[in-house]
Amino acid sequence: MRKSEGGFLADYLNQYVSLGELLLTAILIALGVNIMASGLVNTFTSIASYWFIVIGLVICLASISFLFVRIFRSRAQLVVYEGFLVHDMRDNKLIKVPRYRFTEEMNQYFTAAIVENPPEKWTTEPLKHYSTIMDDSEDASTNEGSKQIVREGIEYFLLESLSCHLSEYFNRHAFESDMLYEIKRSDLSENILSNRFLKTISKPMERRWTFMGHKDNDSICASYDDGAMYRKFDLLMPAGTSITRTAEDKLTLETQKFTITFAVRFDAVLSPLPPGFISYYLGINQPNLDVGEYMFEVEVEVRLKFGMLLSGVQRQYYDWIDSFLERLDSEISRDRFFKSIGWDSALTVLQCLNPDDRKRDA
Repeated sequence: MRKSEGGFLADYLNQYVSLGELLLTAILIALGVNIMASGLVNTFTSIASYWFIVIGLVICLASISFLFVRIFRSRAQLVVYEGFLVHDMRDNKLIKVPRYRFTEEMNQYFTAAIVENPPEKWTTEPLKHYSTIMDDSEDASTNEGSKQIVREGIEYFLLESLSCHLSEYFNRHAFESDMLYEIKRSDLSENILSNRFLKTISKPMERRWTFMGHKDNDSICASYDDGAMYRKFDLLMPAGTSITRTAEDKLTLETQKFTITFAVRFDAVLSPLPPGFISYYLGINQPNLDVGEYMFEVEVEVRLKFGMLLSGVQRQYYDWIDSFLERLDSEISRDRFFKSIGWDSALTVLQCLNPDDRKRDA
């Protein structure tokens, strides 16, 4: 969840516009310099005043240290978004949750992958709700393969969300083209393309059997054909930006002013959704043993560089970070989703209208 309504970048830059702090620091530094100067003058006149120099130096160093502590104390922020997904174990598929953008996108990704390039481990190591399965040699099997596939789907969602946000941001305002750089699929390293959804969905149409007869056109951003999906991969970023995989579950974007790291956490941990949601909202009445309600986390760490304070007019090329963090919150946050649909109020009305269902959905 977001911790600051004003935005991390805005709060960071604005907190140093405290006139009182700047004046106090300037006065202390001036005082320290004055004391050191007095000590030096007295020393030249044969008066032993080295302690004046020491005191003045301490005051100056303490003032400068205070200023640097204020600058670097809040350079980094870690934001954790908690979302959820619903899995139908009987049909081994993720269930789309209306108005919850994350699951709507994930449903498209998995449909496209299964149509064109089915992940083998999705069927050989399917997600299973182990708390409901007998622990014997026949039923016990690993689901690590499917968990990794879900992680890759979440990671691809983050990249797509970032790509859309950057395109909207930089196309909305007037920016110098030489200050921007477009990261294309061909610029990605193999370890980033190890993400199966990114590799499959962004693959040029002319090289895919599902789009046979189609020719690549740089102006085509997306195309769909019987479940198959093509989406052009591009990140329009400030010049000098690079993208790397710093760990199996981490991607890092490094710009000249800050770095942003994405980490996906999904271990198939069951996390029950609010009462009545599965049956009323999703219209699923099959036994609970067949439906898995899982939680996942997305960690986004933003670490500002010292150069951000000296950005000047270039700051506008990096101001998108706050609005992007807000976008992720609106697309992923479990709490925000249930609040947006007013589920508590809706459930009360539904239970009043259907008194016979109260016990079933309690």
